[in-house]
Amino acid sequence: MPPVLKYRASKGTSKNREASLPVLYFRHADARILPDIMPRTTVKKRGPRTKSKAEIARTIQMMTEQYGPFDQEPRLPPTDEMVFTILSQHTSDINSSRAYRRLMDRFVSLDAVAAADISEIEKAIAPGGLAKIKAPRIKEVLNRILELNCSLDISFLREMPLR
Repeated sequence: MPPVLKYRASKGTSKNREASLPVLYFRHADARILPDIMPRTTVKKRGPRTKSKAEIARTIQMMTEQYGPFDQEPRLPPTDEMVFTILSQHTSDINSSRAYRRLMDRFVSLDAVAAADISEIEKAIAPGGLAKIKAPRIKEVLNRILELNCSLDISFLREMPLR
C-alpha cells in the first residue's frame, strides 16, 4: 500500500487545507519496504550514557593535574556525619545544619539521642523538616549500631571491603 498524503495544521493556523502542512503517513509495514525514507520511530531514545570506571578515573586524574588534589577532610566524626546526612535529606544545607546544631545542643551526645524519646528528637530537629520521619530513623540507626557494636563508633567500616 503506498504512503498516504495527509495535511496537518501547523501551530497557530486554522485547520483549513491551504494553511496546513502536507505530511506523508506510512503504515508500519512500509518501513521494511522503504527504509531510506521512513522515519525511524521504533528506535527508543537512550538515556544518558554512564561512564566506565576507567573514564571516571581519567577525569579525576585530569582534574587533579589541573586543579591539584581534592582535600576531603570529614567535617564531623563518622557517626555524627551519618546523622547529619539523614538530617540533610530533602532539605537545604542551612536547615539541616540548624537541625543538627539543635539536636546536639539539646542532647550533647549521640548516646543521649539514642536513649531519648522520639518526640524529643522530633522537637530538636524540627527546623530541618520531615522530623516525624527522620527522628525515628535516627534513633533506630543509632540503636542498631549500639546493638551490633556496643558503641557508636563506626570507624570499623573503614576496614570493610568495598563492593
